[in-house]
Amino acid sequence: MPGSVSKTARAYKKGEVIIQEGTPASEEIYYLERGTLMAEVKGKVVGKIESGEFFGEIASILQTARSVTVRAATGCIVYIFKGLQDRGLYDLLKDDPKVMRKLFEQMALRLVESNHRHAGDAEKLTAIAHRFQTTISGALFALEKIRDKHKLPVLEELFNFVRLSSGIANGRPQDVNTTLFPTGKDLFA
Repeated sequence: MPGSVSKTARAYKKGEVIIQEGTPASEEIYYLERGTLMAEVKGKVVGKIESGEFFGEIASILQTARSVTVRAATGCIVYIFKGLQDRGLYDLLKDDPKVMRKLFEQMALRLVESNHRHAGDAEKLTAIAHRFQTTISGALFALEKIRDKHKLPVLEELFNFVRLSSGIANGRPQDVNTTLFPTGKDLFA
């Protein structure tokens, strides 16, 4: 019957893959009845799925490639809902508002978790970028002083290369770590 949804149970052993990242979406949504699953992106664990949670719904609804690999962290039982093409999913959601609410709650929670994870990543990247900028600025200041003292064309070329490649026009004296230049401290005074 078109639009009807079937539900089958499947047992997975620890380590088995339920969904593989990058594979085309199927019209299946999964529900973890028992056990624990891990969500991975490019081999890195990015989340955990516990009993009572749906997964695989985003790719199924949007018909996009699977964005994560889902692997059994323990032995588990998974329900697979099939027949969600056409109106099947919408009929299921209409007939069982609890399923709809659970799906929306989970998608909202995943969005919040993703936002927090990306905010943390952005903070780390900003700190790294600041550290690199300070290091390059200090190195440029030191290089400028060494270039001015020794008047070697190669130092001028190196100074211009670092300045143009980094996008930092001038080094700042406060960015020089003089402990790293024990023989040139007099240059930076």
